[in-house]
Amino acid sequence: MDDKNKILLFAKDLFLKNGFYNTSMDEISKELRMSKKTIYKHFPTKMALVEAVGQNFRDTVKGNVLKLLNEQTGSSLTKIKSIVRFFLDISIKVDKRWIQDLQTHAPQHWEDLDKTRREIILGNLTKIIDEGKEEGLIRDIPTPILMTIFLNAVTSIINPEFLMNNNFSLNEAFNHTFNLLLNGIQTKKAKKLQQKAQKSEK
Repeated sequence: MDDKNKILLFAKDLFLKNGFYNTSMDEISKELRMSKKTIYKHFPTKMALVEAVGQNFRDTVKGNVLKLLNEQTGSSLTKIKSIVRFFLDISIKVDKRWIQDLQTHAPQHWEDLDKTRREIILGNLTKIIDEGKEEGLIRDIPTPILMTIFLNAVTSIINPEFLMNNNFSLNEAFNHTFNLLLNGIQTKKAKKLQQKAQKSEK
């Protein structure tokens, strides 16, 4: 791995765990056992490194969602759950300090990240919901309404501030939110198939 990617991936891991505001370039240099001159050669400023980390994070999320959908088999409801679970797993790995630092010290990068998250959710779930309607598994509710509900649920409930203020674990929030959404959009046909699957598992 070349120096640039080594710096990028290390900083990404560090920033997502600890935020970037209180992480110094000296710390990165020391941990990597690499001179600051080498780091600044590839990333002239700390904010340039933050921007590169943000772009890498967004690209990785997009790639993983596409891979997930291409490999996922089963009904549209199974695919929806996989996407929502994927974003839950990301939330577990990303410390709230990274989000807070972006919102406070790099608002443009936070807007880019939030825009990407919305585009991924809207772009992929819209197709899957339409598939579900064709399968007869999702109720014939206007897709824009369903998408707004899903998007608001993911961004408002599955987030560190809400969880901390209400003393929920990520898994609790995910299970309650997804089950509520799922029960609301499923057709009778889907519920019967789900009950049948649950019986066969016992």
